[in-house]
Amino acid sequence: MGRDGAFLGLLIAVMGCHDVADVPDAEAGVEAAAPDSSVIEAGVSGITIASTLTKPDSLLVDNTNVYWATFGPYGAVMACSLAGCTTPAILANEQAGVNDMAMSATTLYWGLQMANFGAIRSCDKSGCSFPAGLAGAQDAPTAYALDGTTLYWADRNAIMKCDVGSCTPTTFVSTPGPMSSIVVDGTNVYWTNYGSASVQGCAVSGCSAPTDIATSQVHPGRMAVDGASIYWTENADGQVLSCPAAVTACTPTIVASGCDGAWALAADATDLYVTCNFAGTVMRCDKPACTTPTVIASGQSGPYAIALDATTVYWTNDAHGASNEGSVMKLAK
Repeated sequence: MGRDGAFLGLLIAVMGCHDVADVPDAEAGVEAAAPDSSVIEAGVSGITIASTLTKPDSLLVDNTNVYWATFGPYGAVMACSLAGCTTPAILANEQAGVNDMAMSATTLYWGLQMANFGAIRSCDKSGCSFPAGLAGAQDAPTAYALDGTTLYWADRNAIMKCDVGSCTPTTFVSTPGPMSSIVVDGTNVYWTNYGSASVQGCAVSGCSAPTDIATSQVHPGRMAVDGASIYWTENADGQVLSCPAAVTACTPTIVASGCDGAWALAADATDLYVTCNFAGTVMRCDKPACTTPTVIASGQSGPYAIALDATTVYWTNDAHGASNEGSVMKLAK
């Protein structure tokens, strides 16, 4: 389960926010890497956006900046221009156990992953004087998804929700967890349940109990959704699996395999991209499935979170937890 399990920490009282504007650009080069035996086209090491980071986990991107959080009892939410930066902008210091985020056009949302003392926070992407507290007394929140103005998050034993304009947390549906990831497509909410080794779902209109979409999983990890399918990683088996985007029981399709430590994934109109944490690679797979994924980046130090824009794939290297050795990377699709 790694860092997506319940994080026990101290409630942090002092936080700071700074402006994201005028993040300096940094030059970066592309270094050739040795071909992998499973490569269709040889990978490269990628272009560094930011370096000397400690456990960069979650990752989001918009038209201007890339955003991430460093994981730990004194982690931070940070930002950097898409071109790269020498010194990332710190949006919020001393944020405990942030391992996932959600984003609107103007705002970032995240949670403090602490048992019984967890909290949901937000900050304007252009800078804030202090993170806004949307909800307190949460039990180790771990995953977030935004659907219009409704924010969903995974608490230890429930999927929660609230309207971000005036957040009164309500239990969307109870389900013993913990959960690893959550996505929403406007019709349904889907999540991977690490505790029950399953993929579950519920219509956005609500349900009395979640539907088990896929059962008998081993280590279901991060998710992605497009108009037709939901996808998730099975990091114990090194696979990416899929089911139709519906709240019905399904026999999963193996989309890709051979991704040692498959962790996070992202989808665009034609492809899936996945980080292979143990293998140190980032792979691309044609949708709906591929026989042999293409390794687009190799020689990475624990590739973890991943995000896309129209032309570029971005990912974090968590360096398997080593202090000041993580990075945020990018590569043209």
